[in-house]
Amino acid sequence: MIAKTLVPWSHSNAYVLAANALPSDIVQQAAILSDRDKTSLVMAIENESYEMAATFAWSKAMAALKKQLAHLGMEFVGEMLGRLDLDEASNAITDIREDEAIELAEQLAMISTTEAIRLRNGQTLVNHFLDSDIARSEQMHKEEAISIVRSCVVNFLSDANGNVGQDFVALRKKLESKTLKTDDLEVGTLASSPYFYIRTTLTVLLAQLKVAIGAKLEHTAGNINVLLPIIWSKLRDKDRWQTGETYAIVQASGRTVAAAGLSRALLSVNGFDFVPETLRSESFRAAARAVIGAHVAYDNFHNEPKPMETLARLGSSIPGPALADCFSAAICVRLGNRYGISHAAQPATERFLKLFRPTQWEYYLNKVLSSDRYVLEKLAYDDKPLTRWLELVTEFKLSDLTVNQKVARMVTSNVSKRGIIKKTASSYREQIMKS
Repeated sequence: MIAKTLVPWSHSNAYVLAANALPSDIVQQAAILSDRDKTSLVMAIENESYEMAATFAWSKAMAALKKQLAHLGMEFVGEMLGRLDLDEASNAITDIREDEAIELAEQLAMISTTEAIRLRNGQTLVNHFLDSDIARSEQMHKEEAISIVRSCVVNFLSDANGNVGQDFVALRKKLESKTLKTDDLEVGTLASSPYFYIRTTLTVLLAQLKVAIGAKLEHTAGNINVLLPIIWSKLRDKDRWQTGETYAIVQASGRTVAAAGLSRALLSVNGFDFVPETLRSESFRAAARAVIGAHVAYDNFHNEPKPMETLARLGSSIPGPALADCFSAAICVRLGNRYGISHAAQPATERFLKLFRPTQWEYYLNKVLSSDRYVLEKLAYDDKPLTRWLELVTEFKLSDLTVNQKVARMVTSNVSKRGIIKKTASSYREQIMKS
């Protein structure tokens, strides 16, 4: 049974530390670190080398996390992340971004949503102080460094065994080695599974349709026919477009078995509305993902302008399948983060945002915003991006658009309603992880 037996992840050694635990007590729980590393880490904090301590703990934690994810198989990790460039030859340490690793760890239930927020804040601080100019003029606070070290230890450095979510590997193998039947118990339970399971199942099937041959392809084509009608009503538009794009790809590449199987599945759910006439949308989506990658990485203010300019030059008409990614990328650059914005990237961002028609803005606000983690986190937790959101609403007259009642709470330029915007964004963010 997929829904009952598919367990994302479990920690056998989840430490709970007292809120006032001393640095030495926290570091002592880092089973992955050597005694020498533990001593050096405590000494760095005691000597007020807070940036050094935080950066060291962070690098060790991210390496540990990525190694655990690699045990799932890098190709499978790529499927879950939507990274077609990842395969078994990829290096987990260098090829998986830190924000991707944290997001996947949260979805796999390796860490809680609260810990994920703490880790993202830690990532922002560590990257901020990697800037040599900032490091010379400012210093990380002791409590900030201890908070980062605590998060790293509790979540990734305390368990030397690094338990692996093998159920996900088993899921993939089952989908390519057995054709399920509509009356199989796991088929009925999949529809009530958390959204991450549903999306992962779809991603695995679509990826296999592109590359599998022989019996694997036949099982995959059979399973897409059985499962797509069960999960279609649960899918978000972004995943429906991905399904339609996959059909266009396998059709154009002459993969007749894959195309025929997916065609039957799409016909059964009236899904051909999501098949693009061209694959132009993939160019937009790839460019948008590059913008997001630059935005969440170190030295983002310097690195955002080039991919943002590339995205803005792709064309004057943005294809439907790419709308969600393009909106998210452009709005992230426009809102910036708690430290400011990339001024050099703003002209291209402004040109790009003006390409969106009112009906496309309404689509984003009504269909995408509630699941856009990047934007929701900015509105829920950071004051400066929230201020720029109010300015964005005014500039593009978003409050004049037709939006649902809950979204309307966030589409306002009224400064006095900042608290309502934060609360609503936070509520949507929590729903993402619970769905």
